[in-house]
Amino acid sequence: MVGWISAGVVVIALVLLVAVLMTVAGHLRPLQRAARRLQYRLEQAQQAQAPGVARLEQQAAELEASLAEMQERSAALQSTVAALREARDTWPGADRATRT
Repeated sequence: MVGWISAGVVVIALVLLVAVLMTVAGHLRPLQRAARRLQYRLEQAQQAQAPGVARLEQQAAELEASLAEMQERSAALQSTVAALREARDTWPGADRATRT
């Protein structure tokens, strides 16, 4: 008799477990649809931003090239200033008190 009661309790527990699993599975379907919609919106937003990102990357490359050119010009000007200072120091009769 105890065996039949134990078997009945196990069967009732299994039926309840299946019922709960079916309820949870029913709630997961709308969540799955919402996830698909959000994924679609994300892809659309990324596609919409792609031209702007490409433009920013191009501008960054142009700025890097401009920076490299400015650095080269700065180095050339610094060497010119150094040569001028050296020439000034070697000039006969240069007043050493007014040098900076």
